[in-house]
Amino acid sequence: SYLGRINYNLYNKILLTGSIRADGSSRFGTNNKWGYFPSFAVGYKMEEEDFMPDSFSQFKLRASWGQTGNQEIGNYESQLTFGTGPEVVFDGTVNVGIVPGRIANPDLKWEETTTTNIGLEASFFSNKLSFTADYFEKTSEDILADLPINPTSGTNQAVPFNSATVENNGLEFSLGYRNSTEDFNYAITGNFSTLNNEVVALGEGVNPITAGGFT
Repeated sequence: SYLGRINYNLYNKILLTGSIRADGSSRFGTNNKWGYFPSFAVGYKMEEEDFMPDSFSQFKLRASWGQTGNQEIGNYESQLTFGTGPEVVFDGTVNVGIVPGRIANPDLKWEETTTTNIGLEASFFSNKLSFTADYFEKTSEDILADLPINPTSGTNQAVPFNSATVENNGLEFSLGYRNSTEDFNYAITGNFSTLNNEVVALGEGVNPITAGGFT
């Protein structure tokens, strides 16, 4: 793996970050052993502006976008393998047959997840009252899954492919209050979130997910 990152602070108000990650794995096909995953983020500390009321201890807007990869499959699953098959007779001698155990997939590549987040962080009255809000979208593409192939290929084993796509999005909110007295400190926090999940694609040859029936 290789990782490069740049951080930049503009006027102590705008924070910028960019990175690129390159990951290589021998688990994937000869055509796609490397994956490249960039990310970007920006934060705007509005409490540093003169027009913000003094009651704001912090008011930060932020946004980020990034990609990550997944290689969690077994070893050698992109390669052609063989195993023993039915016995055959040649010249009166019984011989052990050889059949394909797994079909090679030289195009097998990294599963890729893209996440986008937009949010704000705010605190008031010397950080006693705090509030955060976030909207996020997360899409996983080229999900690694074992799919059935036509038996005419010479094997009935499933072969790993980059097949499925899943999308998630939602909102997250939190509200907190903290204070202290001469005798003790205390904090109260509440949160609320929503999540929408959609299986966009499962891959060719995979039956759709349906609800169960009742009798």
